[in-house]
Amino acid sequence: MENSRNPNQDRREFVASFLEQLTERVGPSTELQERARSLAGLGFGPLDALHVASAEEAGCTYLGTCDDRFMACARRNHQELQVQVVSLLELAALLPAGGDDEDRS
Repeated sequence: MENSRNPNQDRREFVASFLEQLTERVGPSTELQERARSLAGLGFGPLDALHVASAEEAGCTYLGTCDDRFMACARRNHQELQVQVVSLLELAALLPAGGDDEDRS
């Protein structure tokens, strides 16, 4: 829903390509809501706080974003987070170039 409102078509399509590859989902819980409220208290917007809380709940190492304000808030508060918020370009550079080592020539 949030990505569909992105006015930048290139970013919107880039994010959509990542979203299509998702294999796990995090469902709502009291703990998730409490963590999101705590993150909102650090200056995150409500949806951004929910994104961070969900990524933490899922045990993610990285959370990619196109939102410069979200990333700036995450960097200011990085010691309070259990996930590293990075730009999608940074995320693409951190991920393996497709498949495992056996698939590469």
